[in-house]
Amino acid sequence: MRPNICIITPKKYPVPAVKGGAVEGLVENLIEQNEIYGLADITVISVYDSDAEDKAKKLKKSRVVFVPRKKPDWLTENRGMNFINNFWVLHYAKTFIAQQYIRRVIKVIREEIKRNKKEFDHYIVEDGEYGIYWKLSKFVGKQNISIHLHGETVGNRALRDWFSNYICVSNFIGRRLIESGFVPTNKVYVVNNGITTSCVKEISREDRIAGRKEYGIGDDDIAIFFWGRIIPEKGVLELINAFRMAEKRNSRLRLLIAGGANFANSEKLTPYEKEVYELSNGVDEITMLGYVSHDEIYRMLNMFDMAVLPTLTNESASLSMIEASCAGMPLITTGTGGMPEYISDADQPFVFWSPNFIEDLSDRILEVASDKTIKKKAWNKREDYKRKYNIERYYREYISLVEGFSNGS
Repeated sequence: MRPNICIITPKKYPVPAVKGGAVEGLVENLIEQNEIYGLADITVISVYDSDAEDKAKKLKKSRVVFVPRKKPDWLTENRGMNFINNFWVLHYAKTFIAQQYIRRVIKVIREEIKRNKKEFDHYIVEDGEYGIYWKLSKFVGKQNISIHLHGETVGNRALRDWFSNYICVSNFIGRRLIESGFVPTNKVYVVNNGITTSCVKEISREDRIAGRKEYGIGDDDIAIFFWGRIIPEKGVLELINAFRMAEKRNSRLRLLIAGGANFANSEKLTPYEKEVYELSNGVDEITMLGYVSHDEIYRMLNMFDMAVLPTLTNESASLSMIEASCAGMPLITTGTGGMPEYISDADQPFVFWSPNFIEDLSDRILEVASDKTIKKKAWNKREDYKRKYNIERYYREYISLVEGFSNGS
């Protein structure tokens, strides 16, 4: 019998991922694979969005139930209340006051159980905002709820007391989780991320030239590509400074930066984004693209010459780095967190944090720009990465693991 799974997604962005979001994109990929293979009955609980609702209506083997955000939510989600709740989570393993959004999540779960006339076999909370799920854990029972962690998380009483299993995107995340002693080792599992590798397609030389021209890139230019959130942890300012140093030594270099601080919701610039735009302002060789849809990102991966993703934090399992490797792009990144598990240093030598990080990054850009063998090596390895990180493998591992949870194994 197919497992009946309920996936609760973060409350900031909807599923389907019409507003972007890495976690939301992974969940959307899961339900798209379920439309093909149907290994489970999947119900996704998502924050409401009209465009996402329209897209979800096309699903036949999965269901998305939307929970509205309401203006009074700020009473339990403002900075002061978040501080108090986080304190209670760490010291008492429960929140001081339950968020109204979670109360509505529980309400729609009750309605779904009544509609289906059967309980869910297991619940999965996606991502690390675990501090708001105490009421949900109490409602469904700790033995029936697990958490899927996509970022570095230190184990604590709340994680121990609210969840029965812990799915991590890398061994690095798993190690960090169990270091504190709160989370038992035998309840930590790793499922490596996957992407829709079929979208990373080779294009003709004519289409490549035409596509580059759309973005003001000449055939002889060397296009450097960054895509992701424009936040300090991603090292965007460091990239721009490194690029400006490198461009003085190679005038063919061009830099394109795609993304915003809050994906498709990035209408108002954050202070950090303002710094990024100010630093790039007036530099003809730098193009700020703003938020770009994922479909267009996949097209751009085949048009540009190298990816530079200089993260300044312990990256758990960057989808962007996987995408670049599957596209056969030379990748310049930092070997932090879980990334050495995904990308071999022998394939794509890392740039490591140091007082000379910007200078080292600039030198690495120049090296990749001038050495054609690096491009050839990355291109030759692309099929290996596609086989290893395709979304079907991710889907089957995920469903198999959760089915085991629901069976008590």
